[in-house]
Amino acid sequence: MRLKGNILELGSGCGLASISNAKSNPKNHVLAVDINKSAVDNAKHNAKMNNIKNIKISKSNLFSNVRGRFNYIIFNPPYLPTTKNQKLKTNLNFAFDGGASGNKVIDKFLKEFDKYLKPNGRALMVVSSLNLDVLEIPSKTFGGLEPSRGQKGFRERVKHASAGASGSLPPYGLEKIKSPVKNDFQLKILDEESFFFEKLYLLQLCRRC
Repeated sequence: MRLKGNILELGSGCGLASISNAKSNPKNHVLAVDINKSAVDNAKHNAKMNNIKNIKISKSNLFSNVRGRFNYIIFNPPYLPTTKNQKLKTNLNFAFDGGASGNKVIDKFLKEFDKYLKPNGRALMVVSSLNLDVLEIPSKTFGGLEPSRGQKGFRERVKHASAGASGSLPPYGLEKIKSPVKNDFQLKILDEESFFFEKLYLLQLCRRC
């Protein structure tokens, strides 16, 4: 997928994704932000080394230092379930700590992201099988899905939301959830990949996909 226009990356880390996009699309305007100042400094250095002019890199806790609306928002959030004893006292903790359930940062993102999208804008977010079972999707965004616990999981929630009167469900990996509420966002799984301890999903969220 080639992203064009005004691009925002949250949690940009060393800036790999944002710098690559800016370099491949010189007409794009890219904003890369991260809560970790060391990561911000690293990304700035990498952009300078690659002579990238169409990118701005700054420190921000999610949207706290973000202004404007974007064609695309991309986010690879910290999603690992993390207990108090597992937290690190260094900036590295920002990269993986998703709270006790793994969805603490994801929930914050879902409550705010629509305010920063252009009318036809899209958000792309990575989530893991490690936290899908407890991911609480705000009803204002996805039409009242209830949080799932235990073995029900994401597949069951999608089935509950999209089956409708017929009870049918699209093939796994191609599900869409349509919201009846004002914002009318849809969720679609664009890609998925399995690893030895988890499965990663690339989700797309948009008003009119």
